[in-house]
Order: sequence, then structure tokens, then C-alpha cells
Amino acid sequence: MTIEQQRLDYPLTADSLVLDVGVYQGQFTRDVIYRFGCRVWAFEPVRASYEHAKVALALGPSSMATTRVRLFHAALGPTHGTAVMSVRNDSSSLHLPSETTEAVFLASGGAVFRALSAEGLETVDLMKVNIEGAEYDLLDAMLDLGLLARVRYLQVQFHYYGAGEAGPVARRDAIRMRLAKTHEEQWCEPFVWESWGRR
Repeated sequence: MTIEQQRLDYPLTADSLVLDVGVYQGQFTRDVIYRFGCRVWAFEPVRASYEHAKVALALGPSSMATTRVRLFHAALGPTHGTAVMSVRNDSSSLHLPSETTEAVFLASGGAVFRALSAEGLETVDLMKVNIEGAEYDLLDAMLDLGLLARVRYLQVQFHYYGAGEAGPVARRDAIRMRLAKTHEEQWCEPFVWESWGRR
């Protein structure tokens, strides 16, 4: 099985909830909706990508996407606030230089999970994270708050930038050690994609 096939190989149903963190143009959200019919909360901070995803998710064979997806014009981060993001198509990042930048809104993981709880959604069945180096701070913050224990499956792409002084290898290893207290690795291609399932 290829990684692209593994990325959709989860026991999801129409009752499942997926968090798509780093939507870009919406392909992963489209894939899980059309395969499983599940609900998706999707986060994309870059204006052009957000607008593209809005259109892409409305172009499906039915109106299911528009009724099953909440698309937020925001990044999921460790804290609420704003930041300056380099705009580089699918490599747009808080941690890479670019001649083009834009101010983006950050929604804290804690606030998002409180909003989920307010709607009676205590479990996230799959959380996909591809946020170009910001995954280190986000995952550490969510681990600090115990939020990842509410996630059945975590699919994450770690990057070689954004890890701070510790460096990407040490920072990734530290997060993986913390995550292993509640989850076990299902498959992994380091710094490409890896998947963890809750014990």
C-alpha cells in the first residue's frame, strides 16, 4: 500500500469527525468526504488558498461537501492571535522567507476543542496536520493541554524547519515520545507522513 493510500486507510464513517489542519486547496477534505461522508472542520489561513478551497469544496457531485464541512479562514495554533505568513503556494509558512506575506489569524487548539465540546463532539476521529513547520508548537501545546488524547488517529507531516534551537530531529523525537503515552505509531516515513492511533 502506498502512503497516499494509507493516508485514507482509516475506519471512518458518516458519523466521524475529521480536522484538516492546513487545507491548502481542499484535496484531502474532498477525499475524506467522498470516501466516508464524514464531517470535517478545516483550517486554512492563506486567503488565496482559502478562497480556492471554498470553490473546490462546492464543486463536488452533490451538495454534501457544503453541508458537511466547516471551512475556517484561520490557522490552528498554540495560541489565539495574528501572525505574518510567507505566501509560497503549498509551502506557505510562518517559518520560511518569501517576498509575499500576509497577516493571518491563529485560532488556538484549546479554543477549537472547547468549541467542539460545546457541540457535543468530544472525539476527533482523524486529525491531519500539514502546516509547514508550525506543527511543532501546535502539537506541543496540544500535548500540554491533554487534547491529543481526544484524537483517535493523528496524521502529521513534520518539516525540517520551524523546530527552533532543538532542531527538527530532536524536536520530532520529543513529540513522538510524548505522543507514545497515549498513541502508537501505525506507519511512518520520517519527515514525509506518519500516522498514530490511540491506544
